[in-house]
Order: sequence, then C-alpha cells, then structure tokens
Amino acid sequence: MLMQFEQSYRSNNLNVDSPKELYRRNTEANWHIVYEGNRTFPAPDTAIVDN
Repeated sequence: MLMQFEQSYRSNNLNVDSPKELYRRNTEANWHIVYEGNRTFPAPDTAIVDN
C-alpha cells in the first residue's frame, strides 16, 4: 500500500512541514513499513472542467 501525506513535525529545535511517502506491506500478522521518505508531490490540477 502507498500512503502519501503532508507531515508537520515540531520539537524544541526543529519545525518541519514536508511531504511524506510510506510504502507498507501486509503480512499474515501485521502491516510493515518497507520504505519511508520525503517526496516532492506534483501540484494538484485545479482547473475547472465542464462535463
């Protein structure tokens, strides 16, 4: 499974807002993270379309 989200991390010496991406795999017992990293997501298309 692929999860993409915006993470806001705050601590006493670091404040970061960054796009994150997780790849997870389901085994018989649990979900496991197989990759975690920062990614640059494409800007969403905000054009209005007539149907």
